[in-house]
Amino acid sequence: MLFHSVLALEDIVIVTIASITLFISVTALALYLPKIRKIVKEQKDASEIIKGVISELHDRLVQQDQKILDQQIRLDVIELKLGQLTKVLGKEEKEVTKAREVSDTASILEEVRNLLRSLGKAEVKLPGKIQRKEEFKKAEVLEGLSPTEGSVLKLLMEGVQTPKQIQQRIDKSREHTARLMKRLFELGYVTREEKKKPYVYEITEKGKALLRAE
Repeated sequence: MLFHSVLALEDIVIVTIASITLFISVTALALYLPKIRKIVKEQKDASEIIKGVISELHDRLVQQDQKILDQQIRLDVIELKLGQLTKVLGKEEKEVTKAREVSDTASILEEVRNLLRSLGKAEVKLPGKIQRKEEFKKAEVLEGLSPTEGSVLKLLMEGVQTPKQIQQRIDKSREHTARLMKRLFELGYVTREEKKKPYVYEITEKGKALLRAE
């Protein structure tokens, strides 16, 4: 009888402890459940926000990729057009160079023809008697100049001239004018003042004497 009483007492204690534990658990759950729900909700909201940010970033990256692709296509088109334009300009430059060469060649041939005609006239006009040595040299020099070179010397009688002014007056190319002035300079008919910018040409006394003897 006493043994059964002890067991009943132990059962009551166990039930009481279990009841207290259950009460504490239920109370704690009731207290923390709203907080747990709030945390879960916040995590869910945060997850939605992160997904929204990731989606927005993805859309922007796609747009940037499309813009970069469009720009690349435009650059390719521009590069292609520049290549075509370069080829066209190269052809035109070659044509201009050929035209200048033809013009220079024609000018040189014209001067050679004039020089040959002048030499032919000189041979016909030579008298049978022997002239003085100085007169012969002077006539030889006069006949050795082309009409263009004579025009340049007459032009310089007006005053000093720049290479550009001479080129415009005789209507020749820049290369042709440079060769012509170099020859007159080497013959001593003109001087070149290089201290001035642009430098100028001036006729020498030898050149003036040549024109006076003409």
